[in-house]
Amino acid sequence: RMVRSGRALQAAPRVEQALADGQVSQRQADIIAKASADVPHEHRDQVEQTLIADSARLTAKDLERRALRASDIFKPTREADADENAKLEDRERRAYANASFRMWDNHNGTHSGDFTIPEAQADILRSTLQALSAPRRNHGDDTVPTETPTVTRMGQAFATLAEKATPETIFDGGPTLLVTTQYQSLDEALIPSTLETGTRLSAGETRRLACQSKLLPGVMNGASVLLDYGRSRRLFSSAQKTAIAQRDNGCAFPGCDRPPQWCEVHHWKRAWAAGGTTNLNDGVLLCCHHHHVVHDQHWRLRLSNDGYIEFQSPGSTGWQRNHRFRP
Repeated sequence: RMVRSGRALQAAPRVEQALADGQVSQRQADIIAKASADVPHEHRDQVEQTLIADSARLTAKDLERRALRASDIFKPTREADADENAKLEDRERRAYANASFRMWDNHNGTHSGDFTIPEAQADILRSTLQALSAPRRNHGDDTVPTETPTVTRMGQAFATLAEKATPETIFDGGPTLLVTTQYQSLDEALIPSTLETGTRLSAGETRRLACQSKLLPGVMNGASVLLDYGRSRRLFSSAQKTAIAQRDNGCAFPGCDRPPQWCEVHHWKRAWAAGGTTNLNDGVLLCCHHHHVVHDQHWRLRLSNDGYIEFQSPGSTGWQRNHRFRP
Protein backbone atom coordinates (compact mmCIF):
# COMPACT_ATOMS: atom_id res chain seq x y z
CA ARG A 1 0.00 0.00 0.00
CA MET A 2 2.82 2.40 0.83
CA VAL A 3 4.55 1.59 -2.49
CA ARG A 4 1.33 2.19 -4.46
CA SER A 5 0.82 5.47 -2.60
CA GLY A 6 4.40 6.54 -3.29
CA ARG A 7 4.07 5.84 -7.00
CA ALA A 8 0.81 7.78 -7.18
CA LEU A 9 2.36 10.76 -5.40
CA GLN A 10 5.30 10.81 -7.82
CA ALA A 11 2.79 11.77 -10.50
CA ALA A 12 1.18 14.41 -8.24
CA PRO A 13 4.05 16.61 -6.96
CA ARG A 14 1.80 19.30 -5.50
CA VAL A 15 -0.01 16.69 -3.37
CA GLU A 16 3.30 15.10 -2.39
CA GLN A 17 4.54 18.47 -1.13
CA ALA A 18 1.25 19.13 0.72
CA LEU A 19 1.63 15.76 2.49
CA ALA A 20 5.24 16.56 3.42
CA ASP A 21 4.16 19.97 4.77
CA GLY A 22 1.34 18.44 6.86
CA GLN A 23 -1.45 20.14 4.90
CA VAL A 24 -3.16 16.84 4.12
CA SER A 25 -3.26 13.41 5.74
CA GLN A 26 -2.05 10.25 4.04
CA ARG A 27 -5.62 9.23 3.20
CA GLN A 28 -6.44 12.69 1.80
CA ALA A 29 -3.25 12.63 -0.28
CA ASP A 30 -4.19 9.23 -1.74
CA ILE A 31 -7.69 10.49 -2.63
CA ILE A 32 -6.38 13.62 -4.35
CA ALA A 33 -3.59 11.78 -6.19
CA LYS A 34 -6.10 9.24 -7.55
CA ALA A 35 -8.46 12.02 -8.67
CA SER A 36 -5.57 13.84 -10.34
CA ALA A 37 -4.56 10.72 -12.27
CA ASP A 38 -8.10 10.44 -13.68
CA VAL A 39 -8.14 13.88 -15.36
CA PRO A 40 -6.28 15.14 -18.45
CA HIS A 41 -2.67 16.10 -17.76
CA GLU A 42 -3.20 19.78 -18.52
CA HIS A 43 -5.79 20.07 -15.71
CA ARG A 44 -4.00 18.07 -13.01
CA ASP A 45 -2.30 21.00 -11.31
CA GLN A 46 -5.62 22.87 -11.08
CA VAL A 47 -7.42 19.80 -9.69
CA GLU A 48 -4.70 19.14 -7.12
CA GLN A 49 -4.70 22.76 -5.96
CA THR A 50 -8.50 22.85 -5.59
CA LEU A 51 -8.79 19.52 -3.75
CA ILE A 52 -5.92 20.38 -1.39
CA ALA A 53 -7.83 23.54 -0.44
CA ASP A 54 -11.07 21.54 -0.06
CA SER A 55 -9.34 19.04 2.24
CA ALA A 56 -9.00 21.72 4.92
CA ARG A 57 -12.78 21.78 5.45
CA LEU A 58 -14.07 18.39 4.24
CA THR A 59 -13.89 15.04 5.98
CA ALA A 60 -12.07 12.27 4.11
CA LYS A 61 -15.46 10.76 3.17
CA ASP A 62 -16.72 14.03 1.74
CA LEU A 63 -13.39 14.60 0.00
CA GLU A 64 -13.86 11.26 -1.78
CA ARG A 65 -17.29 12.42 -2.98
CA ARG A 66 -15.81 15.76 -4.03
CA ALA A 67 -13.05 13.99 -5.94
CA LEU A 68 -15.64 12.06 -7.97
CA ARG A 69 -16.70 15.44 -9.38
CA ALA A 70 -13.18 16.75 -9.95
CA SER A 71 -14.01 17.47 -13.58
CA ASP A 72 -16.41 20.27 -12.55
CA ILE A 73 -13.27 22.32 -11.85
CA PHE A 74 -12.69 22.63 -15.60
CA LYS A 75 -15.92 21.43 -17.24
CA PRO A 76 -19.54 22.70 -17.40
CA THR A 77 -21.99 21.21 -14.87
CA ARG A 78 -23.72 18.81 -17.28
CA GLU A 79 -20.40 17.38 -18.49
CA ALA A 80 -19.25 17.02 -14.88
CA ASP A 81 -22.54 15.22 -14.12
CA ALA A 82 -21.82 12.78 -16.94
CA ASP A 83 -18.25 12.18 -15.74
CA GLU A 84 -19.35 11.58 -12.15
CA ASN A 85 -22.19 9.33 -13.30
CA ALA A 86 -19.79 7.18 -15.32
CA LYS A 87 -17.46 6.81 -12.31
CA LEU A 88 -20.39 5.94 -10.03
CA GLU A 89 -21.71 3.34 -12.48
CA ASP A 90 -18.27 1.72 -12.70
CA ARG A 91 -17.88 1.70 -8.92
CA GLU A 92 -21.40 0.30 -8.40
CA ARG A 93 -20.75 -2.50 -10.92
CA ARG A 94 -17.48 -3.45 -9.24
CA ALA A 95 -19.04 -3.24 -5.76
CA TYR A 96 -21.91 -5.52 -6.78
CA ALA A 97 -19.50 -7.99 -8.41
CA ASN A 98 -17.38 -8.07 -5.25
CA ALA A 99 -20.31 -8.55 -2.84
CA SER A 100 -19.97 -11.54 -0.52
CA PHE A 101 -21.56 -13.10 2.56
CA ARG A 102 -20.32 -15.83 4.90
CA MET A 103 -21.91 -17.23 8.05
CA TRP A 104 -20.86 -20.08 10.32
CA ASP A 105 -22.18 -21.93 13.36
CA ASN A 106 -20.31 -21.26 16.62
CA HIS A 107 -21.93 -24.38 18.16
CA ASN A 108 -22.98 -22.43 21.26
CA GLY A 109 -26.36 -21.12 20.15
CA THR A 110 -24.90 -18.29 18.06
CA HIS A 111 -23.70 -17.75 14.52
CA SER A 112 -21.00 -15.35 13.28
CA GLY A 113 -20.15 -14.05 9.83
CA ASP A 114 -18.80 -11.32 7.64
CA PHE A 115 -20.02 -9.62 4.49
CA THR A 116 -19.16 -7.11 1.78
CA ILE A 117 -21.96 -5.13 0.12
CA PRO A 118 -22.19 -1.93 -2.00
CA GLU A 119 -22.29 1.45 -0.27
CA ALA A 120 -25.94 2.32 -0.96
CA GLN A 121 -27.18 -1.01 0.39
CA ALA A 122 -24.86 -0.64 3.39
CA ASP A 123 -26.44 2.75 4.09
CA ILE A 124 -29.90 1.18 3.97
CA LEU A 125 -28.85 -1.64 6.32
CA ARG A 126 -27.08 0.72 8.72
CA SER A 127 -30.02 3.13 8.81
CA THR A 128 -32.44 0.30 9.55
CA LEU A 129 -30.29 -1.14 12.34
CA GLN A 130 -29.68 2.29 13.87
CA ALA A 131 -33.42 2.95 13.90
CA LEU A 132 -34.03 -0.39 15.62
CA SER A 133 -31.14 0.03 18.07
CA ALA A 134 -31.64 3.68 19.09
CA PRO A 135 -30.94 3.76 22.87
CA ARG A 136 -34.05 5.81 23.64
CA ARG A 137 -36.32 3.27 21.94
CA ASN A 138 -35.18 0.24 23.94
CA HIS A 139 -36.43 -1.96 21.07
CA GLY A 140 -39.95 -1.42 22.43
CA ASP A 141 -38.93 -3.32 25.56
CA ASP A 142 -38.49 -1.41 28.83
CA THR A 143 -36.52 -4.33 30.29
CA VAL A 144 -33.52 -3.61 28.01
CA PRO A 145 -31.02 -1.52 30.01
CA THR A 146 -30.09 1.79 28.34
CA GLU A 147 -26.39 1.19 29.11
CA THR A 148 -26.26 -1.81 26.76
CA PRO A 149 -23.18 -1.37 24.49
CA THR A 150 -23.88 -0.14 20.98
CA VAL A 151 -22.36 -3.23 19.40
CA THR A 152 -24.78 -5.40 21.40
CA ARG A 153 -27.74 -3.22 20.46
CA MET A 154 -26.80 -3.42 16.79
CA GLY A 155 -26.53 -7.23 17.06
CA GLN A 156 -29.95 -7.43 18.69
CA ALA A 157 -31.35 -5.12 16.01
CA PHE A 158 -29.85 -7.38 13.32
CA ALA A 159 -31.57 -10.37 14.92
CA THR A 160 -34.87 -8.45 14.91
CA LEU A 161 -34.36 -7.54 11.26
CA ALA A 162 -33.72 -11.20 10.39
CA GLU A 163 -37.01 -12.16 12.08
CA LYS A 164 -38.97 -9.59 10.09
CA ALA A 165 -37.22 -10.03 6.72
CA THR A 166 -39.64 -12.57 5.24
CA PRO A 167 -39.96 -12.93 1.44
CA GLU A 168 -43.29 -11.09 1.68
CA THR A 169 -41.79 -8.04 3.39
CA ILE A 170 -38.67 -8.05 1.19
CA PHE A 171 -40.57 -8.08 -2.10
CA ASP A 172 -43.46 -5.85 -1.00
CA GLY A 173 -42.06 -2.44 -1.83
CA GLY A 174 -38.70 -2.48 -0.05
CA PRO A 175 -37.37 0.24 2.26
CA THR A 176 -38.20 3.92 2.19
CA LEU A 177 -35.35 6.07 0.85
CA LEU A 178 -34.98 9.84 0.91
CA VAL A 179 -33.28 10.89 -2.32
CA THR A 180 -32.35 14.42 -3.40
CA THR A 181 -32.05 14.95 -7.14
CA GLN A 182 -32.84 17.55 -9.76
CA TYR A 183 -36.41 18.02 -10.95
CA GLN A 184 -37.32 15.41 -13.58
CA SER A 185 -33.79 14.00 -13.49
CA LEU A 186 -35.07 10.44 -13.09
CA ASP A 187 -35.96 10.71 -16.79
CA GLU A 188 -32.51 11.98 -17.72
CA ALA A 189 -29.62 9.61 -18.21
CA LEU A 190 -26.61 11.24 -16.61
CA ILE A 191 -27.53 13.14 -13.43
CA PRO A 192 -26.50 11.41 -10.16
CA SER A 193 -28.55 11.73 -6.97
CA THR A 194 -27.78 11.84 -3.23
CA LEU A 195 -29.09 9.72 -0.35
CA GLU A 196 -29.73 11.51 2.94
CA THR A 197 -26.51 9.93 4.24
CA GLY A 198 -24.54 11.81 1.56
CA THR A 199 -23.88 8.73 -0.57
CA ARG A 200 -23.95 9.53 -4.29
CA LEU A 201 -25.85 7.22 -6.64
CA SER A 202 -25.66 6.96 -10.40
CA ALA A 203 -28.82 7.80 -12.33
CA GLY A 204 -29.27 4.13 -13.25
CA GLU A 205 -28.98 2.96 -9.64
CA THR A 206 -31.47 5.65 -8.58
CA ARG A 207 -34.00 4.44 -11.16
CA ARG A 208 -33.45 0.81 -10.13
CA LEU A 209 -34.08 1.60 -6.48
CA ALA A 210 -37.11 3.67 -7.47
CA CYS A 211 -38.63 0.54 -9.05
CA GLN A 212 -38.43 -1.56 -5.88
CA SER A 213 -38.24 0.85 -2.94
CA LYS A 214 -40.53 3.48 -1.51
CA LEU A 215 -38.58 6.36 -2.99
CA LEU A 216 -39.28 9.64 -1.21
CA PRO A 217 -38.14 12.48 -3.47
CA GLY A 218 -37.10 15.79 -2.00
CA VAL A 219 -39.46 18.27 -3.65
CA MET A 220 -38.85 21.82 -2.50
CA ASN A 221 -41.79 24.07 -1.55
CA GLY A 222 -44.25 21.20 -1.71
CA ALA A 223 -47.55 21.65 0.14
CA SER A 224 -48.67 18.05 0.63
CA VAL A 225 -47.42 17.70 4.22
CA LEU A 226 -48.03 20.19 7.04
CA LEU A 227 -44.57 21.16 8.24
CA ASP A 228 -45.22 24.15 10.51
CA TYR A 229 -46.99 23.66 13.84
CA GLY A 230 -46.29 26.91 15.70
CA ARG A 231 -47.03 26.43 19.41
CA SER A 232 -49.50 23.57 18.84
CA ARG A 233 -46.90 20.88 19.55
CA ARG A 234 -43.54 20.73 21.25
CA LEU A 235 -41.70 17.93 19.40
CA PHE A 236 -40.80 18.03 15.71
CA SER A 237 -42.65 15.50 13.54
CA SER A 238 -41.00 12.84 11.38
CA ALA A 239 -41.99 14.84 8.27
CA GLN A 240 -40.26 17.92 9.67
CA LYS A 241 -37.14 15.92 10.53
CA THR A 242 -37.08 14.51 6.99
CA ALA A 243 -37.28 18.02 5.53
CA ILE A 244 -34.58 19.37 7.87
CA ALA A 245 -32.34 16.39 6.99
CA GLN A 246 -32.33 17.52 3.37
CA ARG A 247 -30.66 20.76 4.46
CA ASP A 248 -28.35 19.48 7.22
CA ASN A 249 -27.52 15.93 5.94
CA GLY A 250 -26.82 14.89 9.54
CA CYS A 251 -25.57 16.60 12.69
CA ALA A 252 -25.00 20.27 11.76
CA PHE A 253 -22.38 20.87 14.46
CA PRO A 254 -19.00 21.83 12.92
CA GLY A 255 -16.88 18.77 12.19
CA CYS A 256 -19.48 16.16 13.19
CA ASP A 257 -20.24 13.36 10.72
CA ARG A 258 -23.18 11.66 12.47
CA PRO A 259 -26.00 10.77 10.00
CA PRO A 260 -29.62 11.94 10.28
CA GLN A 261 -30.68 8.68 11.97
CA TRP A 262 -28.45 9.53 14.95
CA CYS A 263 -29.83 13.05 15.33
CA GLU A 264 -32.48 14.92 17.25
CA VAL A 265 -34.13 18.17 16.17
CA HIS A 266 -33.09 21.14 18.29
CA HIS A 267 -35.10 24.37 18.65
CA TRP A 268 -32.25 26.66 17.68
CA LYS A 269 -34.05 30.02 17.50
CA ARG A 270 -35.76 29.93 20.88
CA ALA A 271 -36.43 27.09 23.29
CA TRP A 272 -40.00 25.82 23.16
CA ALA A 273 -40.31 26.24 26.94
CA ALA A 274 -39.33 29.89 26.52
CA GLY A 275 -42.01 30.53 23.92
CA GLY A 276 -40.34 29.14 20.80
CA THR A 277 -42.27 27.54 17.94
CA THR A 278 -42.00 24.12 16.33
CA ASN A 279 -41.80 25.32 12.74
CA LEU A 280 -39.55 24.00 10.00
CA ASN A 281 -37.13 26.95 10.08
CA ASP A 282 -36.80 26.65 13.87
CA GLY A 283 -35.16 23.20 13.78
CA VAL A 284 -31.61 21.95 13.28
CA LEU A 285 -30.28 18.37 13.42
CA LEU A 286 -27.86 17.63 16.27
CA CYS A 287 -26.55 14.30 17.50
CA CYS A 288 -27.21 13.59 21.19
CA HIS A 289 -23.66 14.60 22.22
CA HIS A 290 -23.67 17.95 20.42
CA HIS A 291 -27.25 18.62 21.51
CA HIS A 292 -25.94 18.54 25.09
CA VAL A 293 -22.90 20.64 24.13
CA VAL A 294 -25.06 23.38 22.61
CA HIS A 295 -27.35 23.51 25.66
CA ASP A 296 -24.75 23.07 28.40
CA GLN A 297 -22.15 25.44 26.96
CA HIS A 298 -24.65 27.99 25.59
CA TRP A 299 -23.50 28.06 21.98
CA ARG A 300 -25.20 30.63 19.73
CA LEU A 301 -26.75 29.60 16.41
CA ARG A 302 -27.86 31.54 13.36
CA LEU A 303 -29.10 30.91 9.82
CA SER A 304 -26.56 32.05 7.21
CA ASN A 305 -27.47 33.98 4.07
CA ASP A 306 -27.11 30.82 1.97
CA GLY A 307 -29.49 28.84 4.18
CA TYR A 308 -27.25 26.81 6.54
CA ILE A 309 -26.99 26.85 10.33
CA GLU A 310 -23.82 28.40 11.77
CA PHE A 311 -22.46 28.10 15.32
CA GLN A 312 -20.61 30.48 17.64
CA SER A 313 -18.79 29.10 20.69
CA PRO A 314 -18.98 30.94 24.05
CA GLY A 315 -16.60 33.91 24.15
CA SER A 316 -15.87 33.72 20.42
CA THR A 317 -16.70 36.27 17.71
CA GLY A 318 -16.36 33.93 14.73
CA TRP A 319 -18.99 31.66 13.23
CA GLN A 320 -18.44 28.05 12.14
CA ARG A 321 -20.46 25.57 10.10
CA ASN A 322 -20.38 21.92 9.09
CA HIS A 323 -18.82 21.76 5.61
CA ARG A 324 -20.50 18.72 4.13
CA PHE A 325 -20.00 18.27 0.40
CA ARG A 326 -23.15 19.20 -1.49
CA PRO A 327 -22.83 18.88 -5.27
